[in-house]
Amino acid sequence: MIIEVKKVSNGYILKDLTDYGDDVFKSEEMVIEEDEEYDNDTEALKNLLYEVAYRMGYINNKYSKNNLNIQFNEKGHKVDDE
Repeated sequence: MIIEVKKVSNGYILKDLTDYGDDVFKSEEMVIEEDEEYDNDTEALKNLLYEVAYRMGYINNKYSKNNLNIQFNEKGHKVDDE
């Protein structure tokens, strides 16, 4: 499997090329758009990363305590805590 990600003006394009053997390939493209209501694209980036994980075989388990959870909550070392 080959996954290619391209950043475009309104989000990301994810291209997935899967080799099924005997020269049989399946290609799929998906557009992950940024939300126009927000100034940044963190939600689109999270959706992209979840989609990559899914295509690589990761599937959430409703009985697991250790599912993938992508968050943007790490403060920079120059941020004042007030």
